[in-house]
Amino acid sequence: MSEPASPSYVLGHDPEELARLERQAAIYAAATRALFVAAGIGPGQRVLDLGCGAGDVSLLVGELVGPGGEVVGVDRAAAAVATARRRAAARGFTHLTFIESELDALTLAPVDAVVGRFVLMHQPDPVGALAHAASFVRPGGAVAVMESHLTALGPGWHSWPRSAAYERLLDVMLPIIQAAGGRIDMGLQLRHTFLAAGLPEPALDVRATLCGVEAAAMVRYMADSVRSMRATAERLGVPCPTPPELEALERQMLDDAARPGAVINGPVVVTAWARRP
Repeated sequence: MSEPASPSYVLGHDPEELARLERQAAIYAAATRALFVAAGIGPGQRVLDLGCGAGDVSLLVGELVGPGGEVVGVDRAAAAVATARRRAAARGFTHLTFIESELDALTLAPVDAVVGRFVLMHQPDPVGALAHAASFVRPGGAVAVMESHLTALGPGWHSWPRSAAYERLLDVMLPIIQAAGGRIDMGLQLRHTFLAAGLPEPALDVRATLCGVEAAAMVRYMADSVRSMRATAERLGVPCPTPPELEALERQMLDDAARPGAVINGPVVVTAWARRP
């Protein structure tokens, strides 16, 4: 894949997308929590959440650091920040604050850790973004991120028995992300990104979400991802199914997933964390 010149967030920030992010959080909550626990994020710490969106990662970190800690979420979208604030208030999480800002314009007092999920793939300069974020971390503090590696969802891996409908959905989704400047292979770039950002050798892990009887939630998540990309696809002139076509694809994916013994694989994710020297 060629290096994108100026990535933009392909999924947008409308209410439907913010709701999709909440469903995404349910799928990746366990893997995200495991990453943060491994990185040593815990009670009393001050943590920066990059690209906080609707606040799902911030809320999870808020549980880990407790009321004696602090979480600062940053996102460039006002709608996302407003939603995150409402959700934190509804949970009584007064130790969470949210800032509307571009990552490269962010200034902040020192933190004990920086976290992020599916953020670097949308940055024009992932190395620079990570280095800038890490500059806020106190020596010995943690940098912990999760990124997808969408190119892993190839034939023979995304489903069994093979779902032509799922393959079609991926054939639509990946070009839209690439056209918007996103990196569909960011997961396996994490080690390079950490090292190029001046961080130590990171601890790495890779996970897939293989779904059988519970496949309906993953099917909806993937279909809704493409729905959120429609406006970007139209703006960039990239082919995208019409709403009826997408609904038909989703129904066929559900039928495929209901076959005896069938499984579908969600996006493969890579986690990386390291301590700042």
